[in-house]
Amino acid sequence: MTNRTLADIELSRVYFEILIDLAKNQKDTTIQYGELVNAAKLAYPTNTYVQKAIAISMGRRLDAVREFTNLHNLPDLTSLVVNKSSGDNGRGFAESFDGDAVRQQVSAF
Repeated sequence: MTNRTLADIELSRVYFEILIDLAKNQKDTTIQYGELVNAAKLAYPTNTYVQKAIAISMGRRLDAVREFTNLHNLPDLTSLVVNKSSGDNGRGFAESFDGDAVRQQVSAF
């Protein structure tokens, strides 16, 4: 398991909540990295960690969400987060997983 900072833990919690809401209420919808950061900032205007978050540093935080979903036998919600220009998952995710297949698992859950 990776060492996590307080920022990693807090942002992972916030991103998890937003991704759960997206998966439940907007089936078959993805969210761009920047949109996820902006949604978090709108939802948590007084949270310092959230307000300082930037899309470039999301990998560690999404990895923590993925570890949590794997630990609890849940579909990988991080598959819903995609790159603005390509519309697909980031390179790290795409190297290990089939984003479309994982998003179908999320939708079916």
